[in-house]
Amino acid sequence: MRKALVVTLAISIALASYAIWPFWSVYQLRQALKAGDLPAIDARVEWQTVRTSLRQSLLSRLAAPNSMRAPTGPVGPSPGSWRTMWRNVKSAITVSVVENTVDRLLTPAGLARLFAARETYRRDVLPSLGINKPKGPLNGTWLEGGRIERAVVQIKRLKAIDIISPTRVEMKVQTRYNPNRHYITVLQLKDYTWKLVGLRLLAQSTELSTELSPN
Repeated sequence: MRKALVVTLAISIALASYAIWPFWSVYQLRQALKAGDLPAIDARVEWQTVRTSLRQSLLSRLAAPNSMRAPTGPVGPSPGSWRTMWRNVKSAITVSVVENTVDRLLTPAGLARLFAARETYRRDVLPSLGINKPKGPLNGTWLEGGRIERAVVQIKRLKAIDIISPTRVEMKVQTRYNPNRHYITVLQLKDYTWKLVGLRLLAQSTELSTELSPN
């Protein structure tokens, strides 16, 4: 009886540790970004797949409907064809800008700079615009602003989890300042490390079932 209890307890601890493991990896990545630890950042991100997923999500949100129709009237440009041509030009420019921006920022150094700039913007710029940091769930208590409150805030921002497989997890996360905006982080277990392998921005108030799609 005692042996069975020990085995059950050991299995329960192992399963709990496995369930917490991806979230601990996310925390480690955040700490690496905060510290500007480039080797640690590099070890926890699959850059090529993250670039591809983010690029695709940005383009799907920015690109306007674009259709090409064969001319049916007299030869020569019509107002409609000029509009179509201009849409094509704008689409090409948009694709180029997005691709260059993603490739430039999604590197260990680029991501660390982006994280630092975001923290500076939130700390210095937003308050000057009258936009204050949302109050935490432990506001007014002795735990306000501490690690426990930050952990609770992160848990509350996690809106859905999709376990694709034992080695792949997708999470829908709410942004801190806009509760109607969400993004999806994709984590995959590789070489005994949970790594960020995908990042997708979602349109406002979308459902996880229509947005999550494993690569």
